[in-house]
Amino acid sequence: MNQRKQLQKQMLRSQPDRSDVKSWKRRYTQGILRSVVILIGLIALTVFIAIRSHRVEVTSIVTTTGVDNDGAPVDQVASYSSLDPAFYVAVQVENYSPDVSVSAQWEHDGDLIAEAGPDNVVYGRGWLFFSLVAPVSGWDAGFYAVTILQKDRALGSRSFEVVSTGE
Repeated sequence: MNQRKQLQKQMLRSQPDRSDVKSWKRRYTQGILRSVVILIGLIALTVFIAIRSHRVEVTSIVTTTGVDNDGAPVDQVASYSSLDPAFYVAVQVENYSPDVSVSAQWEHDGDLIAEAGPDNVVYGRGWLFFSLVAPVSGWDAGFYAVTILQKDRALGSRSFEVVSTGE
């Protein structure tokens, strides 16, 4: 019987008192909360980096009469004739992928006349090209501009002129 009492005393001594249990629960809860906050921070950082990495950069915009097989301009022009069949703009880009929405807004004397996506596809760095086919009546003389957009963010623009050609 004496051994039994000694064993019970040992067991009582080895059990933590209630203040140790509350302290342990508080530290455990704080550790869980800290881990959740860190996890949320890491997720937010990952989303920010993913969005930032899909930011297309335009390094050059060239008005041209045509493009080669890679979409690069074959020449550079500052004006077009009213009889030209189309406008071509070659845009050198970096960080481009086809899932990123990029478009060209075409304006004549400040009025929007068309908006369209690129005529080709590149990955990473390369040349995108955009074209605008002339109306049946030909181009009206005046000043034109093309603005390259990623969603609503202007990446760059180029102005050019159409000169009237006698028929």
